Amino acid sequence: MKDKTRLAGPSKCPVRYNGTTADSKSSVAGDAMLMRQLRIRELRAATAILGDAFIIALIVVALVWGYQLGQLADERDYLIRTIVFEASGETEAGKLAVAYVVLNRKRSGRWGNDIKAVVTHPGQFEPWMTKRRQIERLSPKDPRYKRAAIIADAVLSGVARDPTAGATHFLNPIIVRERRGGSLPLWARGKGRQIGRHTFYTPDHGITPTQRAAASLGVMGGW
Repeated sequence: MKDKTRLAGPSKCPVRYNGTTADSKSSVAGDAMLMRQLRIRELRAATAILGDAFIIALIVVALVWGYQLGQLADERDYLIRTIVFEASGETEAGKLAVAYVVLNRKRSGRWGNDIKAVVTHPGQFEPWMTKRRQIERLSPKDPRYKRAAIIADAVLSGVARDPTAGATHFLNPIIVRERRGGSLPLWARGKGRQIGRHTFYTPDHGITPTQRAAASLGVMGGW
């Protein structure tokens, strides 16, 4: 006698894939969707609470941060170029000393509030007066630029100490005496600190207002 029982249709038991049922996969997907929806709601709620002021504040912070980064890069670049041309042929100590004069002048504020203003101040750093186009054309790939960059970074980061003890002026006494018929500027009449071929001075110490004014106008380097 034939079994008249019909074969059952497709099993309603959940199918397993690698130990995970289709139903459980659907459940996990549903949970993930729910979590995403909750996060979106939270973000919307936060935006609603903070409002446009928060967004504007973020934009302002980003703009200020970007400006400051650009300014720091610009300052570094001007310092590097000054070291290359103002301390050409000097030892590392001599290059450090020239870089610190620039930094000391910036701190004083009498020649400008940033490195670019300091090194391009009228009548001060000789190379910027006589070789500006050559200085500006110097490629960052140039070995001189790369070597000076190491010095500049050491100075700007404070890793290297100031060998000039705060000097704001320097000159090459041999060259200056030749140009001036044997004399030195008023600001270089006192005791200086020799580093390499340059002598460094801090003329603010023990000088009259007239001498201080003359020191501010004194040309740097070999002049």
